[in-house]
Amino acid sequence: MITPNWLNSFKSFIAVCCIYFRVTRKISSSSSNSIRKRQKQLQDELDEIQRLVSQGLTDRQIIEICKIKPRTFYYYKNKLHDRSASILRKKTVEDLAFDMGILRERLLRDRINAEKQAQNEGANPNWQLITTQIAIDLFKLECEGVTAVHNNQMLGQLRDNKNNRLLA
Repeated sequence: MITPNWLNSFKSFIAVCCIYFRVTRKISSSSSNSIRKRQKQLQDELDEIQRLVSQGLTDRQIIEICKIKPRTFYYYKNKLHDRSASILRKKTVEDLAFDMGILRERLLRDRINAEKQAQNEGANPNWQLITTQIAIDLFKLECEGVTAVHNNQMLGQLRDNKNNRLLA
């Protein structure tokens, strides 16, 4: 049986389409894998920078340790700031009050332990400094904790106002 030319052309077209879709599917799956790898790598770098910042290292020291360009470091630093700001925005007033209560209890316990160490005979004089610093931190928590709760309530009101303006 002889097939018409248009049918042979159509079969060729279908074969080319099948090959094209197989190739694009492989490319898209490999590109999604590479995207996931890059996101994981970015997350790891952000976590490392956050750890180094929390240790009190300077920006220059972190750039040297991570072997990244300053521009990249400040991009990452902004990403970290955005991430922590979004977490803080999601916290409710009750969450903040609960967190402050836990921190207050820990600071009180640490202050008591530091006072005991400072009162020991022949104790290192730094224990008195540590006790004083903990007392200052407790005072700041009591004063600024209320401000943090108040600011969070104001953020909620601003978000509500913004949503109302968008709906109107």
